[in-house]
Amino acid sequence: MPVEGEAAGFSVPVELMFLGALVIAAHAFQIIFRRFRIPDNLWLIGIGLLIGPIFGWLNPDDFGIIGEILTAVALAVILFEAGLELDLKEVRPAMGGALGLLVTAYSLTTLLVAVLAHTLAGMPWVSAFFAGAVLAAPSPPVIIPLLQGLGFRSELRTTITVESAMGEAAGLVIALGILRATRIDDLGVGEIVGGVLQAFVMAAVIGVLGGLLWAHGLSWVRGLKNSMILTPSIIFIVFGLSEYLGFSGPIAALAFGMTMANLRSLPGILRKVQIGDETYRAVSHSEDEMRFLAELVFLLKTFFFVYLGLSMRREDLLSAPALGLVAVLALARLSSVRLCLSRSLQNTREGLLSGAMVPRGLAAAVLAAAAAETPTLPSGNVIDNLIYAVILYSILFTALAIVAIERFPVIERCGRWLFPDGLKVVK
Repeated sequence: MPVEGEAAGFSVPVELMFLGALVIAAHAFQIIFRRFRIPDNLWLIGIGLLIGPIFGWLNPDDFGIIGEILTAVALAVILFEAGLELDLKEVRPAMGGALGLLVTAYSLTTLLVAVLAHTLAGMPWVSAFFAGAVLAAPSPPVIIPLLQGLGFRSELRTTITVESAMGEAAGLVIALGILRATRIDDLGVGEIVGGVLQAFVMAAVIGVLGGLLWAHGLSWVRGLKNSMILTPSIIFIVFGLSEYLGFSGPIAALAFGMTMANLRSLPGILRKVQIGDETYRAVSHSEDEMRFLAELVFLLKTFFFVYLGLSMRREDLLSAPALGLVAVLALARLSSVRLCLSRSLQNTREGLLSGAMVPRGLAAAVLAAAAAETPTLPSGNVIDNLIYAVILYSILFTALAIVAIERFPVIERCGRWLFPDGLKVVK
């Protein structure tokens, strides 16, 4: 018998069976991805769509604050693990490409979306640029697992990982800055740019300091029972502290992971600390701890994408303007990759796959909801509906593009005019 307050169509036994089946299905989707190149996150989002907007069994309100916490936890751990894979020797040469791609792709996407929203949808310029600022920001929780599964070279994977993390942070700061500007009737471009730089730099400082402190304490806590769970706990503290202070939690989590992964590159004075008679040496994670983190990322990623799917709304499933905006996102992305990453691409496949990375995620959904709740932003409800539809279509586009590029050689042949093989001979 369903307990009072349960979601319609579900009972506790059914929910338990569903959760177990979902984790098993997620492993099957990974096998499908490796064999047929159909992204596993597409299947998980599809499950969310079925149980959410299509059949109405669940909706985000059923989860309350838990849903918001889940998305933050997933983002923090996924970016931390991504940071653990970034070697400073690869990050330094890739940073120029990441910054160039970020500035070019973000600026071009914002401008194109704003012009389209103003001319075709009749939005005031401030609303049009808000929509552009939101939709220009990529979604690291969607992009990073795809990068890991598609076999990108480490240099290119590093570039796009860093670009996606910085891009999402820039989108959040700029979009919220525009909302704030509408309340005080002052655009304050300089203040917005300063806020972006501050969010990046201070978040990176928090992440690095957190990494240094935890690297010195890790060897000591290993003697405690059930100590593996402590690393995720520190990740949450670093991420939450950065967000609480008004900086970027994703950048802090990424910097935290990078610090833990590059302890050998640090000066000796930072790798060994003497406190009284005790010497604390900075140590990295063991193989067992890394396996535990990988399992945690897998579990969080599974629930994140299902939650993303059920967060969609029935009225947003069919939207012609959203399809047009996704086409604009793809055009801006392909152009930016061609302009900024040509010398980093080994072949046509890498160029096309890099250009297909246009998915938007729950950060865009949060900003869309903020727009609907801001009376000083004209067309806030229109932006809200539009962004939700673009999130769905952009993820679907990326998934279908990956399948087409990987399964149909004619796509790669047609793409050679844009990304010729051998743009750069990679040593």
